[in-house]
Amino acid sequence: MNILITSAARKVLLVQAFQKALKDEGMSGLVFAGDSSPDSPTLSFADKGIVLPALSIENSEREWEFFRDILDVCEECAIGLIVPTRDGELPFFSNFKWNFDMCGIRVAICETDTVRLCQDKIAFAEFCKNNGFSIPNQIADITGLPVFVRARNGWSGGMARRADSMAEVAILKRNWGDCIIQENIDAPEYTVDVFSDEDSKVLSVIPRQRIRVVAGESIVGRTEKNAAIMCECQRLAEALKLKYHSVIQCFYDDGIVKFIEVNPRYGGASNLSFRAGGESPRWLVQMVNGRIVTAPPIGEFVDNLTMLRYSKDIFIYPDGKHENLAT
Repeated sequence: MNILITSAARKVLLVQAFQKALKDEGMSGLVFAGDSSPDSPTLSFADKGIVLPALSIENSEREWEFFRDILDVCEECAIGLIVPTRDGELPFFSNFKWNFDMCGIRVAICETDTVRLCQDKIAFAEFCKNNGFSIPNQIADITGLPVFVRARNGWSGGMARRADSMAEVAILKRNWGDCIIQENIDAPEYTVDVFSDEDSKVLSVIPRQRIRVVAGESIVGRTEKNAAIMCECQRLAEALKLKYHSVIQCFYDDGIVKFIEVNPRYGGASNLSFRAGGESPRWLVQMVNGRIVTAPPIGEFVDNLTMLRYSKDIFIYPDGKHENLAT
C-alpha cells in the first residue's frame, strides 16, 4: 500500500514513522511526501517527493479542480491512504473523503461537522460548556489584565497570544477579526495524542507536557501518565466523534483539565508519543488494511519520556546529491 502525506513541509519524522509502520507490518509500499513547495525538506526524506498544486478553495469549482488534481496524483502513484496534516486542508479532505473512498483511496480524517467544530474556537468553547467539559473562563467585559486572545479560526500558534493591555487586545481583534477572549492561565500545558478507530472508540491517550514552546510548537516535551487528563481527553474525543489521530490541548489547573483546542490531525511533536508506545501510524496502517489493531490498553506507554527537538540542515548540490547535517 502506498501512502501520501500531504502538506509535508518539515514533517520528516511523520514520514519516517509511516515508513517504519509499513516495514513493521511486513507490507510493501512507498510513503510519498507531497507539498506545494519544491523546497519542502521532507520531500528529500520520503520514498518519493511530489510537488502538489496549492489548495485554493475560493469557490466550489476550484475545490473540485483540486480534488481532480489530487486524484490524478493518487491514481498515478497507486495511493491507498492519504494522511492530511495541515489545518487549512482538513475541511477539503473531510468534504471529499467519500469521493476519494469511492475511488479506493482512504483519507485519515474525521467527518466534516467534527472538523468544523474543532476549527471554530467559539463553537468549540460552546460545545465544551454544553457537554460538561471545563475551559478557561471566557471574558465578555475585560476588567483585569492579562487576558488570552485566540482567533476564532486561527490555525497556528501565531494566532493565539497573551495580551497585557487593552491596546494589545484591540490590535489583535483588528488583525484577526472574530476572537475568543479568555482568562490567562498560569498552569502546566499539555498536548495529548489521541488515536480513535473508525467508530470513534478511543484506543490510545498519551499526554505530553509542553515544557518549552517556540512559535506555538513544543520543542521540549515529556510524557506523563496523568489519569485525570487521560480520562477527560478520552471523554472529549468520544463526544466529538474524533477518528484516527488527533491532538488535544489543555491546561491542568489545580486538578482541573481545562481544554483549549482540538486539532484532528497529527501534531508537530507527536513523534514523542510514537516513541513512548503510541504507534498510531502503524495502527492506522493496520486499520486501513483490515488487520487487528495492536494498540495496548489505554495508559500503557513509557512515562516520563523526554523529547528534545532540534533542526537539521539539508544541502542539495547541483548534481542532486543530498547532504544532511545536524545544527
